[in-house]
Amino acid sequence: MAKVISIQPKYVKQIFEGTKKVEYRRANVKTGKGEKYFVYTTRPVKKVEGYFILKKKIRKDIETLWQETKHLTLGSKESFQNYFKGKKEGTALIIEKAVKFKNSKELKEFNVKKAPQLYANTNKNLNFLK
Repeated sequence: MAKVISIQPKYVKQIFEGTKKVEYRRANVKTGKGEKYFVYTTRPVKKVEGYFILKKKIRKDIETLWQETKHLTLGSKESFQNYFKGKKEGTALIIEKAVKFKNSKELKEFNVKKAPQLYANTNKNLNFLK
């Protein structure tokens, strides 16, 4: 199973440049090592631009999560704290490898109808990726 995940354009750029190696989520994500995440870039792009492979997931209290992952992000501690404001725990998706498509794809090609809030599972046959 693979997932489609929505990410803002500035962070998508950093992921595909290889400078951002972690994607944070406020909610817990049911996932495992090696899972593929198709990256849906939010407005104004609104396309799937590539994917990343999950190295590991970390779910911990906010301060511990920051200490263990701060070297993997370009973001500040202040922006991290603002994102997780009101939460006791957070999730970090550690990126093993990111691949940008030559041509962006539509969500419907992944059998997903609308941009996911957290993520959307996709089990559609994705032969076009081979």
